[in-house]
Amino acid sequence: MDKDLEGTFYIPSSEAEMNEHYQLVSTDGKPLIYKINYQKSTFTPNKVTIIMDLDLSKMTALANAYSSADASHKQIYGEGNTIENFNHTEDEYGVAYQTSVFGNLKNLINNSAQSMAMFIKDIVINDAHRATDDAKVRNGSFYGTLTGYFKAQAGHGLLKTPVSFVWGAMHMADGKDSTQKEGDHSISLTVHVKDEPNQPEKQTAAAQTPNQVASQQVQNQGVQTGVEDGLVSPAIAMMAASAGIMTLLKKRKDQE
Repeated sequence: MDKDLEGTFYIPSSEAEMNEHYQLVSTDGKPLIYKINYQKSTFTPNKVTIIMDLDLSKMTALANAYSSADASHKQIYGEGNTIENFNHTEDEYGVAYQTSVFGNLKNLINNSAQSMAMFIKDIVINDAHRATDDAKVRNGSFYGTLTGYFKAQAGHGLLKTPVSFVWGAMHMADGKDSTQKEGDHSISLTVHVKDEPNQPEKQTAAAQTPNQVASQQVQNQGVQTGVEDGLVSPAIAMMAASAGIMTLLKKRKDQE
């Protein structure tokens, strides 16, 4: 959360609560090759750090890019086929070199989800402090970043060469914060907090508090981010709430 936004992320107390409130999904129909590592992720009131691990169990079958006629594996991934984890030990080398080739890594990245979204539920927004043209309205923002990396060694025996790839994420056009200027691809969400008097005669017995309204609006939304296809830039989503601007109601101080 930006310093101008006053609120709290949901702090889970069990893995079940983590699964319920922090969810990663593919948004383009391609298999997701990442999963959240809930045990290594951290949750504080104003910042959440989500750690993701490579997970190839849902990847669909791909032709093996190792083209030798006597290749032991014609296909990798998918039901009944070898799942290359690009992390086999020296003892497992055997025919593993037939799947651990650059072509298979490239195919894996380009055929897995390029657009993803993370849904974070039950965020509470209490107030915002960035001034606007309207004296009754204040702004605050969420900001998201992503760093992805892949590290490996190319070659075998004494001819090993370290290789690495690093990528990030950018906001997709249809999920951008409506306050972002053209060319701004950062992952962000701006919220408006507006002072309005309560109108008891229009409220029902099940009237919600402003925090509940804010929480539910955020809970039911998601932001997608993405980048162009390519080996070093698979698309990832890492933000908490929805595209556009939400307007949140805040009780007047003298009626709280």
